Amino acid sequence: MNNLNPLSTTLSVRVTSTLKNKIDQLAQASGRSRSFIAEEALKRYVENESWQVQAINEAFKKADSRNAKFVEHSRVKEWLASWGTSKEKHAPKCK
Repeated sequence: MNNLNPLSTTLSVRVTSTLKNKIDQLAQASGRSRSFIAEEALKRYVENESWQVQAINEAFKKADSRNAKFVEHSRVKEWLASWGTSKEKHAPKCK
């Protein structure tokens, strides 16, 4: 009897023997298959990376807009370096 999802497909991935052993141990301890563990891990990774890529792309769009305001890196670095000193500076203003 074939328990595979008819919409699923096969993906071959090379991993270290250490990672394979950890996957096998987790699969055995949880009563799940190696494929289930690997698919769940990939889903979580892809969701996380997709969110980050989307956030970065949105930030680039915002930065390219006419309303974008910035502070030069050197001014921020100078401000942060002053923290905790007797000559602590005020936060630089955006331009």
